[in-house]
Amino acid sequence: LQQSSAAGQIVRVEQIAWQPTGPCIVMEYLDGGSLADHVALGALSVAEFVLVGRQVASALATAHALGVVHRGIRPQNLLVDSE
Repeated sequence: LQQSSAAGQIVRVEQIAWQPTGPCIVMEYLDGGSLADHVALGALSVAEFVLVGRQVASALATAHALGVVHRGIRPQNLLVDSE
């Protein structure tokens, strides 16, 4: 998944560990907060909304093509890189 063309839009998994309660996934740290955080500061412009929509669609298409299904696509789970 990380090797894909959407790799810059998919958070990098650093480690997967098994705990008594189930798997624990350690991901890279992104310091830009979530999309929900950004929306809480004010509405996105049309251009920003379209850009985010295209990036999410591209990342999901790549993940789905590789058999990965994310069942929690919502603003709180869409992380933003400060760059």
